[in-house]
Amino acid sequence: MKISSTPETWKEIKKCDLFEGIGDSEIEALMDAVNGKVQEYSKHSVVALEGEECNRVGIVLRGKVDVRRIHASGKEMTITSLKEGDTFGEVMVFSDHHKYPSTLYTEAGVKIIQIPQKDILILCKTSERFLENLIRLLSNKVWMMNEKLKMLTYQSIKQRIAAYLLEEHWKQESMQIILPHNRQEMADFLGIPRPSLSREMANLKKEGLIDYHKSNITLYSVEALRKINND
Repeated sequence: MKISSTPETWKEIKKCDLFEGIGDSEIEALMDAVNGKVQEYSKHSVVALEGEECNRVGIVLRGKVDVRRIHASGKEMTITSLKEGDTFGEVMVFSDHHKYPSTLYTEAGVKIIQIPQKDILILCKTSERFLENLIRLLSNKVWMMNEKLKMLTYQSIKQRIAAYLLEEHWKQESMQIILPHNRQEMADFLGIPRPSLSREMANLKKEGLIDYHKSNITLYSVEALRKINND
């Protein structure tokens, strides 16, 4: 199904990093050359199930999608959340194991476009910039996964939090950082219970190492945070 060429659709698609640096007219020409399935989902709907075959790349055009894992114990954990412009499936669709490793679940009304693998290849052949964007996107996801694995190598909750804050300090180049995750997402990312996260954050504040208000964090001593991870 060809994608409806409406101004609203192009405005939504442009938010995706896959189309960074590509002009409006070129985006229209690219998308007119491929088949795309645009779907709208109501709140609390399943977009894809864990173990389901992945043969398309999805782009969130509107709303928010949670990526969740359900453990054998029945415990459910949110791995990450996808916002407008974020993609999913680009890692699995070219893998030898093209199955969704997690379930995608809508948090609110969501609009998604899904492009078949063969058409993603057409876009790569047609636009060098699209290919560069796709490679960068995949590389960034590998890098983020490595960062998460590095966090999980720390034994204590305090060390994981310190490493997380130091990483954000390095990326944002500031002692005043804005957390990219809310508290539950941060806890899930670090692999710790949310109450434990809140308790250790409060302890770091009492020790005079940080201060915080909602997602805004002030770091008072980078060296002290580094020392936590060296102990």
